[in-house]
Amino acid sequence: ARSLAVNIRDGALFSAGSDGRLLKWTQFVDNAASIPIIKNSSINRIVAVSRNGKWLICACEGTGIQVFDISNLANKEQIFNAHENRVRSIALYNDNQQMLTSGIDNVILKWDLTTGLNQTFYNLDSPAQTIAISADDRNVAVGTRNGNLILFKGATAQPNILFNEPDNQILSVAFTRE
Repeated sequence: ARSLAVNIRDGALFSAGSDGRLLKWTQFVDNAASIPIIKNSSINRIVAVSRNGKWLICACEGTGIQVFDISNLANKEQIFNAHENRVRSIALYNDNQQMLTSGIDNVILKWDLTTGLNQTFYNLDSPAQTIAISADDRNVAVGTRNGNLILFKGATAQPNILFNEPDNQILSVAFTRE
């Protein structure tokens, strides 16, 4: 698996694989069983689940951002196209209505999950490799390919570079819940 996400509502585990499979795991025993959600023709890079358990998001290389309604996985997913369909990070807001995405371009997009509409959150000077959103949805942390750790505080989305190490990509960021 390339990426894992847990639905905190029912404990189901979702895995996104390099083989294009998006799977739902509900049993965690020696012979664990999975339910296939979709089989894409290329790499699934990222999987994410909204806090309310409504949305399942999968970033598939070349296909785009697949948005599934977990309550009815039999329905066709919505496809959000952006970042030349080469997404590198997804962060869901805790309001369960919006998400941020980044890709191989230098743009961070903010999406409305219901409508599929997006707007530019910020244009960077290097691609964002990872994005995290604080528990109160007020702060956003971004790690970039060129070694910047950037913090956006509040709704104004003005960046503050907290750290810079030019030859060291930042691949993961997180906020504590405290």
